[in-house]
Amino acid sequence: MSQASHAIRRSVLAAFVLYVVFGVPDGVFGTVWPNLRDDFGRGDASLGWLVLATAIGYASGGAASGHLVERFPMGVLLTAAMTGAMAALALVAAAPGWWIVALGYLGLGTGWGLADAGVNGWMALTQGPRTMGMLHASYGVGAFAGPILATALIADGTGWRAPYVACVGATAVAVLVVARNRDGFAAATTTPEIGHRDADLTGSTRLQGLLIAWFAVYVGAEVAVGSWSYTLLTETRGYSDRAAGVLTAAYWGGLMGGRFVLAIVGHRLHPEQTLRASTVAAALAVTLLWVDPAGAGGLALPVAGFAFSAMFPVVMGRTAVYLGEARTSKAVGYQIGATAVGFTTLPAAIGVLAEHTDAGIAAPVVLLTVVAMGALWLAIERETRIGPPDRAPGR
Repeated sequence: MSQASHAIRRSVLAAFVLYVVFGVPDGVFGTVWPNLRDDFGRGDASLGWLVLATAIGYASGGAASGHLVERFPMGVLLTAAMTGAMAALALVAAAPGWWIVALGYLGLGTGWGLADAGVNGWMALTQGPRTMGMLHASYGVGAFAGPILATALIADGTGWRAPYVACVGATAVAVLVVARNRDGFAAATTTPEIGHRDADLTGSTRLQGLLIAWFAVYVGAEVAVGSWSYTLLTETRGYSDRAAGVLTAAYWGGLMGGRFVLAIVGHRLHPEQTLRASTVAAALAVTLLWVDPAGAGGLALPVAGFAFSAMFPVVMGRTAVYLGEARTSKAVGYQIGATAVGFTTLPAAIGVLAEHTDAGIAAPVVLLTVVAMGALWLAIERETRIGPPDRAPGR
């Protein structure tokens, strides 16, 4: 193995660590929300303020990332972005008032947006579907651990701030790991998938718009389930805090497990067929969560997580094929920025509706979103007209 290949491999491993750390605060948030909300005397609609603050930062960071990587080394950008995210998490943990929490989430979103778009763009250009699957499985590891960590600390009476302190420590580790392995992010090789017969597909403006819309809708659905399932189960279904925490963790566990499956067999799957099947499975799982047959609707959460698992990494990995290598970095930045619309609009809208009904409204709203996501995906397939790859890369 050449020195450059070794550096790239170490940077890939550093990216995995980074994504584990990405997932922890997301998993923590939905679990600590009722306690955080009550501590500051807020209602469920106030969740929208935190989501909005995160989204503004995330969209700005994501959209800027594709331009910044043309000026600064990727490793330096990632280190700076995660250092900013660490400071923002510390601000949330120590916040004396509600609006300081919102300010912390603004900073956290900016750091996440820069790092997320940067890593996804680099991976889309240099790695295959298995590595992309492992990257997002790493996020699932963190998101799975987040509710367990938060539930344990809250149950012991430590309070909602302690999980954020733990997130600060985890982010500090990620900063050190990325900084020590930043050289590999500067190396550029193209994944074999870009080099096969789809390489001349440069993509239309309409296709890029459809992809941007798809990412916004998908992330809205994924985040809404993760953010509202704990509140739905405890406040409308009568679940205990521990049981709801376990099922919320199981949702993220399904997301994680599905992405590990993708990391193992992703090179054998047809991407477009995988997206079709995943969308149908997600719709069925969310329907069960809503209908709650025999009071067992909560058991649909890990199924929903598994159904969602392949969607983001598969579509992100195909961006270079759909739009062309030259447009990938900026396109990925716009897609990452667009996801902020999804995770702002849907969870916040559910919060407003929940104040007038109850948290049970989350399930039918997510179901409608999954149906819209399926319609967008069919439009993307019509626009691309790409068949199965001759041979997907086996990384």
